[in-house]
Amino acid sequence: MDLLIKKEKNIEIIAQLQNEIQNLHNKCYPDLFKPYDYNLIYDLYKNIINCETIHCFIAYDLSTPVGFAIIAEQIIKDHPLFYDHKEIFIDTIVVLNEYQSKGIGKKLMEEIKTLSCELKYNKITLNVWNKNYNAIEFYKKMGFKELFNNFELYI
Repeated sequence: MDLLIKKEKNIEIIAQLQNEIQNLHNKCYPDLFKPYDYNLIYDLYKNIINCETIHCFIAYDLSTPVGFAIIAEQIIKDHPLFYDHKEIFIDTIVVLNEYQSKGIGKKLMEEIKTLSCELKYNKITLNVWNKNYNAIEFYKKMGFKELFNNFELYI
C-alpha cells in the first residue's frame, strides 16, 4: 500500500466515502439514520465544508481514496457553565472496511494532531455511537478517554 494523506476539501470524494459510515449507522440505528444517499450527503457537506474553521484530510492508496477526516475548530468563550477553552472536534473519520487495520486511521489521527498543534489547540474531542465497536477501540488505542454518556428513552 502506498499511503498518501492530503489536506483537501473534495466534497465528491467525502460524500462517496461517507457511504461506509452511513450504512453502518443505518444498520445499527435504523430508526434514526437514513440509508446512504450521495446527493443528500453531498448537499450536507457542501453547506459545511467551506467554512475556514473546517479542515479535511483525505487518505489515498496510490490514487484511490480510502478514508477521510473532517475536523472543526471550536472556541468556547464566555459560556455560563464552562471555562473558556478551545478544542479541535473530529466531526467524522472514516476508513473503508477493506483498508481498516492498516494504519490509515492512525495516519489520519497524526495529521489531525499535527494541525491541532500548528493551530495552537491542545485538546481533541469527538463523539462516537456506542455500537461502533471498532471505532471505540481505535479511539481508546489512540489515547482518547471517555468523557460522558448520552442516554435516550422512548415513551
